[in-house]
Amino acid sequence: MTMKPYVIPQHHGTIVLDGVDLNELDAKMKTLQKEFTVREIDITFKEEKIAFNQVRSSRDAYNFIKDVLFDGMEVQEHFVVLFLSQSNQIIGYYRHSKGTINSTQVDIELIMAVAIKSLSKAMIVSHNHPSGNKNPSEADRRMTKKLKQAAALFDISVLDHVI
Repeated sequence: MTMKPYVIPQHHGTIVLDGVDLNELDAKMKTLQKEFTVREIDITFKEEKIAFNQVRSSRDAYNFIKDVLFDGMEVQEHFVVLFLSQSNQIIGYYRHSKGTINSTQVDIELIMAVAIKSLSKAMIVSHNHPSGNKNPSEADRRMTKKLKQAAALFDISVLDHVI
């Protein structure tokens, strides 16, 4: 069996291995390359045609969310976001989270990432209260305030929080 020199990238020297070890090293290097490959992140838009165009009021937002996103009686809280252009045209919507009967998680960083990627200039957030209570909780108010502060850093307006 002949020994073959093998150069490892980022290594200062040459390692001499036999043929079997060389094959194992090649396999390991390929595995490591896959593990350390940086992948492109892409947010996609579904081609779903919805007969709704512009939001002129909180009632318009409520009707869109109720008619399009909530299909009837919900027993779990859902958090959705409408993304709007400068002229309040609906760019798209994002079903952010689905929770329990009395709460759902809201990730402000993720919402902002989608808003920035979609080039939104405004957004309307919404979630339901399966109990039927239309009043915001203190947690709802705090989250809305934090979202408004984050959005303001990117000149994005949070126009409303519809419950």
